[in-house]
Amino acid sequence: MKQLIAALMALILSQTAPVRTDAALTTFSFNHGGMSVDQIYSYAVYEQDGCMLADFDLYCRYEIEGVELDAADVEALQALIDENDLWSWDGFQESNSYVLDGDSFGLSASFADGTKLSAWGSNAYPKGYSAGAQAICAYFGALMEKYEIDPERMEMAGSE
Repeated sequence: MKQLIAALMALILSQTAPVRTDAALTTFSFNHGGMSVDQIYSYAVYEQDGCMLADFDLYCRYEIEGVELDAADVEALQALIDENDLWSWDGFQESNSYVLDGDSFGLSASFADGTKLSAWGSNAYPKGYSAGAQAICAYFGALMEKYEIDPERMEMAGSE
């Protein structure tokens, strides 16, 4: 009987442990929605033709696409995932239907070994969300500074 209980506990723990990998990051996206345009933004990192690129979609006004990242940028993003335990967000899918306005988020990441990380929420957040979201925004803000991207000096998306 003790062996059966131990086997069941091992099975339960193996099913609830967050996914983790040391494989190379191949895609990452984070989006945030809200009730005003300054709360609406998304960031993406993806591999294309052997290069890692970043896209920024900011405030329903600015689209910056195909910013080539160096290896240190990608390593920093992968470290951010580990340091902020974004792994623990995997599988989070909650919505608070009692809130009539507010905000939402989505996170996804894929890795070279096929591992995937995915979470979303609408007025509901996983443990550590605030610190993780701040770290993500700081990371992409630093990329914009590094690559001299100033949305205020760019033409709005769709304008001629």
